[in-house]
Amino acid sequence: IKSGLLTLDERNTIIQLNEEAKKLFPNMKMGFSFQSQLKDENLSFALNQDISTFEVSRIRNGEAQYLEVLVSKIRIQSDTKGTIVLIQDVTDRK
Repeated sequence: IKSGLLTLDERNTIIQLNEEAKKLFPNMKMGFSFQSQLKDENLSFALNQDISTFEVSRIRNGEAQYLEVLVSKIRIQSDTKGTIVLIQDVTDRK
């Protein structure tokens, strides 16, 4: 399974993303707020947890697509320095 991988800073701004993330979200760009790019009611909750997984469903090119999103904080001692986001297309499992 190919995975989209993003790194967010402490303000949840995208500072790095791989090619698979760009394929899953063609409009996603570095410097943008992650929340403005992935609109889902679970996202705000997930971004406030140390680690969280949730599923997003959307219509893409006229077909249903299901994405599994894993969010994990980057911490140095007790300071949050950013977040890693892993996104997998799990449509084939449905």
